[in-house]
Amino acid sequence: MDLVNQRRSSMHVIQEMLRAAQKGTRKTRMMYTCNLSLQQTNKYIDWLEKKGLIEENGEERIFKTTEKGKQLVRKFREMEELLADPSFPNPQHKR
Repeated sequence: MDLVNQRRSSMHVIQEMLRAAQKGTRKTRMMYTCNLSLQQTNKYIDWLEKKGLIEENGEERIFKTTEKGKQLVRKFREMEELLADPSFPNPQHKR
C-alpha cells in the first residue's frame, strides 16, 4: 500500500494536534504543523476543546494540551509501541 497517498485517520490528526500543542502554539502554527486547512483546524479544535483535551489562553490565543490530552498522547504512544512489535500481524505484508 502506498503510504504517501494514504489519507490520515481522524485519530492520527488528533494525535498530531495534541502533540503540536503540548508546549503551547497558535492556531496558524498548528494548522501548518498538522498540514490542515483552516476549516479542518477549526473543526478539530472545537472538538478537542469540548472534550477537554486542549485549552486556549484567550488573551494570547495560544492553544495548549491539557493534562487529559497529555494522557491521551501517552496512550497513543503506548499503542504505537505495541503495534511496532515485529510479531504483530500485518495483513499488508506478505510472508
